Amino acid sequence: MLKMKYLALAGMSIMMVFTGTGLLQAAQGGPGMARRGSGMGPGKGIARIFEMRQFIMGLQLTAEQREQVRGIMTENREQILQVTRNLIQARLGLESGSPESAENLAKAQVEAATLRARILEQIKPLLTPAQIDKLEKRQQFRKQRLERILERLENRLGE
Repeated sequence: MLKMKYLALAGMSIMMVFTGTGLLQAAQGGPGMARRGSGMGPGKGIARIFEMRQFIMGLQLTAEQREQVRGIMTENREQILQVTRNLIQARLGLESGSPESAENLAKAQVEAATLRARILEQIKPLLTPAQIDKLEKRQQFRKQRLERILERLENRLGE
């Protein structure tokens, strides 16, 4: 039972990291866009590690909203960099096989998820009701997807 809970928690933690979004990238020029020479293109750099982009991708932000989001991201830049560094160090720790590496990764993932949620709460007031609705639908979809994955894992463990 403990093993099943651990696997479920690990799976959900991993999914939280990989289904999050890269807001830094979107704030620098819209969905999928990054400034030339910034090193922050699709799938690159901190935007990819911190993974906040999908939360606002497709919301069709206005130029003013993009500028405001850019400001929020700038305000949180140091924390984003710190959390990203912690995630990378924890992932690298898994490679070494140290016993506490999984625990360090879980802590780093919780730290990243908490920061992403806090930043998202700063961004939400900038969005229109239609954008908020679309965002909430995406979050619900992700939650349902995680629940389906968890159910499949539990079924496999029960076999």
